[in-house]
Amino acid sequence: MRGWAILNQLQLSTDKDSLAKALGLFEQALKLDPNNVDALVGAALTERNDYIFSGLDEKPGQITKIEDLLAKAIRIDPTNARAYIVRGMIYRVTKRSKAGAEAAQNAIRVNPNYAAAYAQLAQNEVTPAELPLAIANIDQAIKLSPRDPEMGRWRWTKGKTFNYIGPVSGRSPGNTGCARQWVLILGGLPTSSRGIRLYGSKIRGGSSPCASAQTKSKVDHQVVSCANRFSRSVL
Repeated sequence: MRGWAILNQLQLSTDKDSLAKALGLFEQALKLDPNNVDALVGAALTERNDYIFSGLDEKPGQITKIEDLLAKAIRIDPTNARAYIVRGMIYRVTKRSKAGAEAAQNAIRVNPNYAAAYAQLAQNEVTPAELPLAIANIDQAIKLSPRDPEMGRWRWTKGKTFNYIGPVSGRSPGNTGCARQWVLILGGLPTSSRGIRLYGSKIRGGSSPCASAQTKSKVDHQVVSCANRFSRSVL
């Protein structure tokens, strides 16, 4: 489906014109077959991306539309793991972490080998007691799909979780934890140069618990390398 071809390319999935084109393609498919589950889920994800990349500036009824599309998709095919994942995405971005975790767990229930479901679950495990579980779930996602296009995002989530564990436990995670994940991001999701630059700036400024002279030097080198290599990435 051409709409999914757009969403599966990071640079296109964050571009407003491309998102509008993808949504139009999904809506055309739904006119031909209102029960097309792939089109329902695709339209929901496109609307979710539009909401995200509009700075969480919701169009009238947009969140309700997304939830209705996903509810219909799940009614038609309750074994569609991707529908649960997209549902979890919209729950998470609207600050409903518990519901987001339940959606990810439903995806795992219908497909225990779906790596993205474990990553989605990790992103919704935010309480101090859940942070170690979040790392375990990210590790499971990486194990299931070691060459996944979302690898950099997963490493980012793992590194961020290490950041949180330090203040919660009263210990600094040190370079063996979060810093290693930030460096590994570069090999996992090279098109996330914006995130790499931002975190590189954070480390160089000393605001990260991962910061050290050695880490700062390494991040400086990696950020420049990434920026040069992927200058056309979404910023």
